[in-house]
Amino acid sequence: MNTDQLRGMILSNLNEVKSVMLSPQSVEIVKWLKESQMTSANLAERLDININNASNRLQKLYKQGYLDRVVDRSSSGGVEYRYRTKKKFFEYL
Repeated sequence: MNTDQLRGMILSNLNEVKSVMLSPQSVEIVKWLKESQMTSANLAERLDININNASNRLQKLYKQGYLDRVVDRSSSGGVEYRYRTKKKFFEYL
């Protein structure tokens, strides 16, 4: 596929392309998760944001299909998700 064909494919499927595009910060998060698993609390600390915001970012990446997650029990008895990248998508990062 040449560049013009790729551009045509993107333009004809623009809504689908937009739904899977990553912001620069999301790319950074995915790179971190390529190295090790992370919880919302871990991400919140790393980005200096609140846990709800971190949780929303991770959930969005999960729903877009970029992340896998494992359910753990937190020390308080609740559910905690541990996220990691789907490595097949990010071998080039």
